[in-house]
Amino acid sequence: IANRFRKRDSKIIMENLPTDEEIKMITSENLRNKLRKLKEATVMNDSEVDWAGFLQMSLMRLGKIEASFLLDTRKHFERMDFDGSGKLDQFEMWVGLKFQQFDVDNSGTLDISEFVAFANSLEFLSTAAKKGKNVALLLRKAFLRVNTSQTGEITQKEF
Repeated sequence: IANRFRKRDSKIIMENLPTDEEIKMITSENLRNKLRKLKEATVMNDSEVDWAGFLQMSLMRLGKIEASFLLDTRKHFERMDFDGSGKLDQFEMWVGLKFQQFDVDNSGTLDISEFVAFANSLEFLSTAAKKGKNVALLLRKAFLRVNTSQTGEITQKEF
């Protein structure tokens, strides 16, 4: 019964989304953009919907979330999914959450001060200082080594 419901629900949603030509004829640019995003967010392979897809469609239908939120969340997931498997393993999840935690300005990159805060969280600085190391030099070297793009900011992929 649940499988028939999912198939029927996904078919109804896909049948009622406007075509690209119909979207172009809508005069409100805001509405056009929302419909395009909704269409992108609900593109499905085959005619089956899994639990995540059903939940997304239900939340959008109830007005609890916007399609743009789903697209942003999807992009964030894809940035965290380094191996492109479509799933996050424990390491990818840890890296993604740590990166997000220390990217305090939400720029999508870590600058040197955010990188230092991350190093502090790992007790890297206190351990190095106890050993008489030049902490500032070690951090600078680590930052430059991780920042392979040499932009002065570390991307999540570099992290």
